[in-house]
Amino acid sequence: MKSDKESFTSIILKTISAMHKGEVFTVVDFLQYAERNTIRVILKRLCDKQEIVSIVRGIYYRPPYSEILGEYLPPDPIKVAKAIGRANSWNLIPSGESALNILGLSTQVPSVWEFLSDGPYKKYNFFGFTLKFKRTATKTLIGLSDISTLVIQALRALGQKSVTHKTIAILQYKLTENEKKLLMRETTKTIEWIRKVILEICMEGSDNENSFPDG
Repeated sequence: MKSDKESFTSIILKTISAMHKGEVFTVVDFLQYAERNTIRVILKRLCDKQEIVSIVRGIYYRPPYSEILGEYLPPDPIKVAKAIGRANSWNLIPSGESALNILGLSTQVPSVWEFLSDGPYKKYNFFGFTLKFKRTATKTLIGLSDISTLVIQALRALGQKSVTHKTIAILQYKLTENEKKLLMRETTKTIEWIRKVILEICMEGSDNENSFPDG
């Protein structure tokens, strides 16, 4: 008969094996199966057996392999950030270059990914990337959908003078109709120039050609 630990190991390994390659996980993702300390031991053992890879303390992933590059690929920094947020019960929103990259407003993959959170200031280094978590007022993180906070942070990172017709076009294409409706409904009290940009994004075909510079 299998011991409890062996049974838990089988369940957790089966759960991990069912994940897509590249998924990032932590102890809290398996609390329905066993106690926290038991899961920690199991994940460390799987890491020692090279079934999974440790990213930073307590955060793991199942690396995908690139046949073209002939090597395992690094984890997605956004997934790592979300896993750290889950592990610490932090609310997160991408900011700066991170928000721009996620929305397709920047083609550069940042080496430093910034997030606002309701936790303490933290910095993590892994696989050539840096994650920075900056503490912000809780009101910044609640009351809005993820897409609204993401768009607002991206526009803040750009700055009013850098918003162009191309910016508007990219966001018009990127956002779904439901996301645009959320933006319209949730951002009525945001900064005036950001609200003006959001109106332009959500009201395709509006006659406002001189509002933003070309680019």
